[in-house]
Amino acid sequence: MFNNTTTVMARDCLAISIVLLTTLPASAIFYGDDDYVEVDQIDKNDSDIDWAERARSVAIVLDNVGPNGLDLSNARAMRARYRNPPLEAGYKYGPQPRVAQLTAFLVGPDLIMTAGHAGARRLGRAAFVFNYTWDSKNKRLRQSKYGPTEVYRCKKVLLHRNDKLGDYAICQLDKPVKGRTPLTIEALQDTAAIDKQPAKMISAPDGTPLKLTNAGQTLGSRPTDRSPNLNLKHFFFHTLDNSGGSSGAPIFSAKTGRVIGIQSGGDDNFTRKEGVVYATRGDFEKSNLGRPLKGEWGSLIPARAVEIVESR
Repeated sequence: MFNNTTTVMARDCLAISIVLLTTLPASAIFYGDDDYVEVDQIDKNDSDIDWAERARSVAIVLDNVGPNGLDLSNARAMRARYRNPPLEAGYKYGPQPRVAQLTAFLVGPDLIMTAGHAGARRLGRAAFVFNYTWDSKNKRLRQSKYGPTEVYRCKKVLLHRNDKLGDYAICQLDKPVKGRTPLTIEALQDTAAIDKQPAKMISAPDGTPLKLTNAGQTLGSRPTDRSPNLNLKHFFFHTLDNSGGSSGAPIFSAKTGRVIGIQSGGDDNFTRKEGVVYATRGDFEKSNLGRPLKGEWGSLIPARAVEIVESR
């Protein structure tokens, strides 16, 4: 069933910088079922934690936004961008635009956090755009034009790391963000406290509009012998659906709603078979890559990040 496939891209995000997603192959990685939920489809009665409100504090990262803001009225659908090789037939997110380069999240009135592998210099020129969501009923972007109330720019990089001790960055924005509540971050000493704990993520997988990954768990150890030898005092594994564009996303404790990590990297997020690109699907026993999945990983929130936020 899982034979004769060829892996075409690895997401070892610890050593890359931002690139325009329009140059990258599409698709995603699913651990079991597709657990993505569009922001406008989040059931507010399903949990005591308001995940839709948390999504309002999540932004996408772009490095090509002009002074007049962002106009996505003519943004091309993911499927239209990738006709050779084509996406698998019926891929659910194929009609959606593919714009985001990374994900970021508000941690203070004028502070935003993302993955350090974006590069400090690149982040210093980046724009952070809120409200990038999908209108599920009308099957289009809920908003196509983004101005001063949605677009913010990096004024200064206050914290940056991208090595075996972590993958994170904090930028001071050019102005305070109004009408959005900063997310609460929590610094953990190591991964033991979150082993096999329920988790969620809000990200822009494949650069598509923000989605809640509604199910998954964090892991305090390497899930398989194929998994990379990460420093588990600073990184942890998880099984949350994600893809390129999810990097920098907040990883939440599903129990507390606090951010406990930042999406950093993971397994190959698609495979090519007979000239067609397929999303990666599987688990730690088998997958359509022809082998068990290696796991996804996040960077723990450092104590220094909490200190910066609390000192403002």
